[in-house]
Parts: sequence; structure tokens; C-alpha cells
Amino acid sequence: MPLRSWLLWFPRGGAGHIDKDAIRADLDGNSSIWQIHNQYIIVQVADGLLFIDQQAAHQRINYAKAIAQIEGLDGQSQQLLFPLKLEMGAADFEVFNEVRAEFQKLGFALRDFGTRTVLVEAVPSELDSWGEGEVFYQLLNEVRDGREAGRTWREAMVIAYVRKISVAKGERLRPEAMERLIEDLQATDEPHISPTGKPVMAKIRLSDIDKLLNKL
Repeated sequence: MPLRSWLLWFPRGGAGHIDKDAIRADLDGNSSIWQIHNQYIIVQVADGLLFIDQQAAHQRINYAKAIAQIEGLDGQSQQLLFPLKLEMGAADFEVFNEVRAEFQKLGFALRDFGTRTVLVEAVPSELDSWGEGEVFYQLLNEVRDGREAGRTWREAMVIAYVRKISVAKGERLRPEAMERLIEDLQATDEPHISPTGKPVMAKIRLSDIDKLLNKL
């Protein structure tokens, strides 16, 4: 029988919904943690193994932080050495105006600088690479795609943003980084599901591992 048949997924709602307290009970106090293929974290839990998608987990964490910034205090910024002038076409400028407030709340410091042009003076501290403004245009494109997929302007902006600042598949994590990620994941409202609705984790029970290895 294929391995997938033994995996217990943690979806949103429905009959397969797993209580958040049960997830946190699985994660609390576990010191046996590994990373495999530089994209999944495995945690030994009382009754088996928990598989965590590091990218989906980090996106869930950053989504919660970004929403908190938008609804509360502005995000931290890093000042650009030289302000960058970015020009937009009519379509991009229309998208920008819909999410201008979200850009500012997330840590972008920008101001109008002519027709369909902005001057960017600072970017969020979480952005490792600004790409001389390429990220700005990529965000606008992803926001537009998200809006066309039925998301609100705010949700589309936040999801586009967290994709830029979250760890990627193939990124090696140090043990302390994995522990911090698991700790931060537990503090979110929906640790089992990514902002785009994908499972963050799945569990295989020890009894099912025994079955797979013909021990029962």
C-alpha cells in the first residue's frame, strides 16, 4: 500500500479537521527534529512522525505577522542608500492605488513623484533582496493575479508579500531556525494550513510505520 495511504493530513475544517490544541500537544517539548531534502522538517512526536512543509509553515507565520502590521503598527523598514524612482503603466498604477496603504503598513516608504511614478525611500526589513525595484513590480503582478482569483485586495497583497519574504524550498535551515519556526507556527491561529489553503503538516502514526514494515 502506498505511503500516502498512511498519512494523516491536517486540512481546513471538515471531518478530517485536527484540533489546534492537538497539534500543539504534538509539537510541544519535542527535541528530535530533522530537515530532509532542504524542504521538510520532521518532528518525532509521541505516536509517530510529524512532517512539516517549511515553506508553507513560514508563509503561515509571516501571514499572521503581516496582518498584524496592517491592522496595527507599521512594519520595520530599511532605508535605501539611494531612493529609487519607479514608473508604472496605467494597469500597474491602478493596482498600486488599491494596495498603497498595505505597502506602507508593511514597511515600504514611498511617495508620489510625478505621473504614475513613486519614489521608494525604504523597504521592509524582511526583504532580503530588493532587486533594484523588480520585487515591487512582481508584487503588483501577483496582487493582480490574486485579485483575479477572487481574493480581496488586502489578502492578495499580503499573500504576495509573504511569498517574497518566506523561506524557500531547498533552503537549508539550522537546528535553531527549525525550532524557532515550530515555536512561531504554534502561536498562529491556523498552524495546520497555509495562507493559500495548502496543508502545512501531515503525520504518520508509529502503528502505521509498523504496518508498512510488516511488523504487525
